[in-house]
Amino acid sequence: FLFIVLPIVSVYTVILYAYFIKILFNFKLPDGIIGNLVLWYATVSVGALFFVRDLRGEVSWLGKFYKIYIPLMTIPLAMLFIAIGIRIDAYGMTMPRYFVVALALFSTCSLAVMWFKKNDTSVVTMILLITFITLSFFGIFSGYNLSLKDQLNRLEVLLESNQMLDANGALIANSNVPNDQQDLISEKIDFLFRSYEPEELPILPEGFIPSEAKQYLGFEMKYYWGGDSKDVYFNYYTKGYGGVMALSGADYLITTNNYEQLDAVELGQAYTISKSQESGTVQIYRDKEMVFEIDLSTAAATFYLNQDEKVVVTSPDGKMKATLDFISIDGRITSEEPAKVPSDLSVQSFEVRILLDVE
Repeated sequence: FLFIVLPIVSVYTVILYAYFIKILFNFKLPDGIIGNLVLWYATVSVGALFFVRDLRGEVSWLGKFYKIYIPLMTIPLAMLFIAIGIRIDAYGMTMPRYFVVALALFSTCSLAVMWFKKNDTSVVTMILLITFITLSFFGIFSGYNLSLKDQLNRLEVLLESNQMLDANGALIANSNVPNDQQDLISEKIDFLFRSYEPEELPILPEGFIPSEAKQYLGFEMKYYWGGDSKDVYFNYYTKGYGGVMALSGADYLITTNNYEQLDAVELGQAYTISKSQESGTVQIYRDKEMVFEIDLSTAAATFYLNQDEKVVVTSPDGKMKATLDFISIDGRITSEEPAKVPSDLSVQSFEVRILLDVE
C-alpha cells in the first residue's frame, strides 16, 4: 500500500485533475464516464489510507501525504456527486445509481474522519461501513425502496401530464399521446415491470400485462422486448459463427434475419428472392412466378427442437432444395408442457444461412 498503491492513486489524481480542466474548457460533462473514473479510485484510496493509518507515526512522509492527498480528493468527489446528480435528475433513481451515491458518501465520510481524527480511525470507519450497508439494504432508505418510489413518482408525473390518470389516480387509456411521450411511458413501465413485482406497482391496474398494454394505455408499449412473468423464453446461438462452411452441392448462399427486407434480389438463372421486413417467410420467383416459399419461423422452431441438425426443405416440384443453418434464434414457449412440436414455440427473431440448390 505504501510503495505501490499510494503512488499509483497519486499519479491518477494528477490525471483526473488534467481531465477535469479539459472538461472545464469544453463546458460539457461526458456521459456516463465520471462515475467510473472517480468511484473506484475513491474506494481504492479509502482502502489504502485505512490500511496504512497506523503507520503515520512511523513513516515520516505519510502524515504529510494525508494532509495533502485528502483535500485533493475533494474535487474528484465533488465531480462525482455533480455527475450522478445530473444522471438521477434526468433519469431517476435506480439501484446502481443508489449504490454509487452510497459508496461516494461512505468514501467522503471516511476521508473526513481520517482528516480530522489523528489517532486510530478503524472503529469509526467500521461503524460508518456497517451503517451504510444497513441503510442500503433495509428500511425506508434502502436502495430498493427509494428507487421504486422515485420511478413510480416519475411515471405518475408522465401519466398526469398526458391526461392518463383520473381524479382517483386510476389509469385511463389515451391513444392521442405523442410518440415521444409514448416512448418515455413505455420505458418507465418496462423498467418497473422488470425490476419489481406487479403488486408493488399500485399505479398500474391489477392484471396489467405489458404485451397487452394497448387496452390499458391506448397504445402499444414501444421497444418492448421483454415478456410477462408467466412467459418462458428460449434462445440458441451457434458456437461456430466464424467457422468454415462447405458449399458443395449448393448454388447460392443467402444470409438473412427476421427483420431484413429483400426486394427481388437477383440470384441468376431468372431466379429472384424476396422477403418483406419482419416477415418469417421468403419467396423465390422464376420469371416473376413464385416457385418456392420457405417458412423460416417454422423452420427455426424445428431447428431448435432438433439442434445441430440442419433443416432441409424441398420445393413442391422437387427442383429446389434449401438447407437452413440457423446462427441464432430467440423466442417464447407458448405451450404449458415442454415444447415438443414447432407450434409450441413462438419465434421472435432469427438469423439464418440458406444454402439453395437448383437442379
